[in-house]
Amino acid sequence: MKIIGNIPITNPQSYIVARNKIRAVAELFTADRLLPIRLATVTSQICRFLPWKNGSPFISVHVDDDNSQTMLVLTVENGDLDQPTEQLNHFFDAIKKEHRSDGTRVLALCKRLHNAGPSLEFIARARAILQQKSRDELMAEVQDKNRELEKHRENLEHTVQERTIQLKQAIEAADAANQAKSDFLANMSHEIRTPMNAVIGMAHLALKTDLTPKQQDYLNKIQSSAKSLLGIINDILDFSKIEAGKLDMEAVEFSLSETLDNVANVISVKAQEKENLEVLFNIDARVPNFLVGDPLRLNQILINLGNNAVKFTEQGEIVLTTRTIEILESEVTLQFSIIDTGIGMTPQQQSRLFQAFSQADTSTTRKFGGTGLGLTISKRLVNMMGGDIWVESESGRGTTFNFTANFGLGEGKIKKRLKPSSDLQGMKVLVVDDNATSRNILQDILESFSFEVVLAASGEDGIEEIERADRDKPFELVIMDWKMPGLDGIEASKRIKHHDCLNRIPAVILVTAYGREEIMQQAEEIGLEGFLIKPVSPSILFDTIMQAFGERETGPSQVLKRKTETESYQHLRGSRILLVEDNEINQQVAREILVGGGLEVTVVENGQEAVNATKVNHYDAILMDIQMPVMDGYAATREIRKWENRGQKTEDRGQITDDRDQRKEGEKLGRWEGKNKSEIRNPQSEIEAVPIIAMTAHAMSGDEQRSLEAGMNDHVTKPIDPDRLFATLQKWLRPAAERESPQSPAATDAPAETDPSPQNDNYLPESLPGFDLTAGLARLMGNKRLYRKLLLDFGNNYGGIAGEIRVALESQNFNQAHSLIHNLKGLAGNLEANSLQTAAVKMEKLVKGQTAQTTDDKELSRELTELQSALQQALDAVQTLKPTAESKSHESGKGEKTPIAPELPKEIAGDIKAAAEMGDVMKIKSIIEAFTAESETVDPFWAQLSQLADDFDFDGVQKCMLELEE
Repeated sequence: MKIIGNIPITNPQSYIVARNKIRAVAELFTADRLLPIRLATVTSQICRFLPWKNGSPFISVHVDDDNSQTMLVLTVENGDLDQPTEQLNHFFDAIKKEHRSDGTRVLALCKRLHNAGPSLEFIARARAILQQKSRDELMAEVQDKNRELEKHRENLEHTVQERTIQLKQAIEAADAANQAKSDFLANMSHEIRTPMNAVIGMAHLALKTDLTPKQQDYLNKIQSSAKSLLGIINDILDFSKIEAGKLDMEAVEFSLSETLDNVANVISVKAQEKENLEVLFNIDARVPNFLVGDPLRLNQILINLGNNAVKFTEQGEIVLTTRTIEILESEVTLQFSIIDTGIGMTPQQQSRLFQAFSQADTSTTRKFGGTGLGLTISKRLVNMMGGDIWVESESGRGTTFNFTANFGLGEGKIKKRLKPSSDLQGMKVLVVDDNATSRNILQDILESFSFEVVLAASGEDGIEEIERADRDKPFELVIMDWKMPGLDGIEASKRIKHHDCLNRIPAVILVTAYGREEIMQQAEEIGLEGFLIKPVSPSILFDTIMQAFGERETGPSQVLKRKTETESYQHLRGSRILLVEDNEINQQVAREILVGGGLEVTVVENGQEAVNATKVNHYDAILMDIQMPVMDGYAATREIRKWENRGQKTEDRGQITDDRDQRKEGEKLGRWEGKNKSEIRNPQSEIEAVPIIAMTAHAMSGDEQRSLEAGMNDHVTKPIDPDRLFATLQKWLRPAAERESPQSPAATDAPAETDPSPQNDNYLPESLPGFDLTAGLARLMGNKRLYRKLLLDFGNNYGGIAGEIRVALESQNFNQAHSLIHNLKGLAGNLEANSLQTAAVKMEKLVKGQTAQTTDDKELSRELTELQSALQQALDAVQTLKPTAESKSHESGKGEKTPIAPELPKEIAGDIKAAAEMGDVMKIKSIIEAFTAESETVDPFWAQLSQLADDFDFDGVQKCMLELEE
């Protein structure tokens, strides 16, 4: 038996120390997570029945090797031990009693820890745990030293000699006290930092899992707050440097909006604990977002002042305002103000507010969720930023803390412009909020989005405004506060959503200072389009509005240079992509974008074809449409994932071993992190979970989550943004050196030539009514020939779509009508037919979810007329692009003998033969299109081959290839 050490039991507070040390020792010797906790609980029972009348008892800790298992032995010695309780008898494996000759009674409690015998290393670590001083012991040392110092001070007046001696002793005692305080701070820093690392790490891991937007928001706030707190904890040991003026300030580029978001997350959590308190942020539009300075110190000051405001304000509001004082070429001076409606301060209280203190007492700020920095430290930090801090207050009428700070101007650019799409610009918005400050802040933000804003101070006033405006120009959006006197936001929203007399029901976004789960649930049950928690930043409000209307973010159109694109996504070249898309024009758009980037593309028209193709070919990624005939994208993804998980086992044991070795080597390389691998499908390769990316016009809130739940890896929206598409592919595709070479290469579309064909095929006018030609060319990376071809195909194929929609509506087949309109909307977006897309968006919103009972025939007729008008304008415009004798070139080959194409490469011929063997018409057609698209006339050989493929005459295709080889 080896002794670990003794734990003295001096007072009830030492029970906690004993529990923690016993638990820590047990955790060294067992992997069982529950057993150390139970041992800690039982230790409390042991402490309670120890007698006190014969001095201070202690618990002696030993470990023993019991049949190659660790036995933990807790020994208690005293002359007046009580009998062990039944709980102790039940918990310990053995309890031994001993009566010594000196009258001492010994009780040994033994617990087997179910693992290997104790090692010397673990015994040494266990002894270190028992020898480590607790916080109470360190604090007791500090207190003892302080008491000793006080005694010395009382005796200083006796004699000069005594004073000199006592002064020396006092200095030594002060040094020891400071050392003890430093030890205490170091211990506290470690104790806090350890669980905070766990919080940050687990939040990071949770954020990698499938989450709802609400869950992701919670975890982002947890992670953001935890990182901020951890950064402050890491500086606890530097507090003495602050007092000595030796703390260094960072000068790094940071985003002010991100820093303020973090401040909002921390302050709003405490504010939500109070019933009638709102936190609002008012940021001047002229304040630059990217600054150079110390974001952590700025964050500390703002959170400290904000938490103080929350602490002393029971109801009303707390407003953080930011404005520019002076801006120069390379630096800016900002003023931050934290205004509250709390208890205020008297002049006498204000005069003592920034007095220096000799030691940093962080207990109060920690209790209230602060940073551990007092106002004195905040003042020093502000001064180090080249600014000043002051307070304006009146007892009973609130307080305003102001401070200025100097920052450098950063070079970062705002990633997105908060500008809505053309169909939402000028939208009429109603803000309903009983707080005048909140109304004004929301009005400023919404007007910056180009919206027309009307204000209402109550739920009743808001409904009256909606009813009054409905006759002339109805509201399209309502920003509704939740907590208001009289009619609250939930009830007011419910009445709006179920109003029988309104011609247009507006979208409603609920905004509240109280992020309670039951409020969010009520908002979802009513069918509101969004939910926000104050304080609301412009970017979050903009994103929520765009999601509510199913709109994508828009920005300035620029023609992308092929060279730049190639350099940015060089490692994607040669990747094999399966494009699953039922719309022919959308197929061409996506295919040409991908082929232009050097990718190999195979096209299938529905989910069932995608499943079949995946089972026989290897693809590096799948771009999956959602709404398709036969099988939709969700069902296809689930089928592919089932097949991957099920796999196909090979009977060749030796080959299995080889493949396992290859898999281990691949895992060493860390490739394709996070993807599931299934069993081996053949002796040459293993089945990997191919990345599936939803590429769809479904852009409403929740659509991306549904894609992820179906088993997809990512979600990009139509109209296709090439930058975003390639960036998403870059995220999921492995570098070329790590990709597998498929046993049978899939037939792919050959890259389109960038050089122009005959000049007529490349002609585009400077403008075309209803189309944004610049944006359209940017979408196709400047390929005029392709854009012109897509426009002409649109004119040839969609002349009767309006009639089909009307027939579907007249027969009350709203699902069919919605499908047709949805398809037209996506097509218009790809072609940048802005007027047509806007009309299709409105019509789709009106038709979606309609029934014969809920439909408004007048509104349907009006919107359909507008859609027809926009469609006819677009069709008329593209007709001007048609040549006078469009089909002459196709006539020239009639009646001639079909020659063999001498320029056909052998590898392409092999691809055609492989496709014919697999019965894959789409692969054969895609290769034919790649060759014929570059020529003004159709080679008879390709025409014959295309006809054979259309007739499913795969023997004929094989024969053509054999003739070519001969």
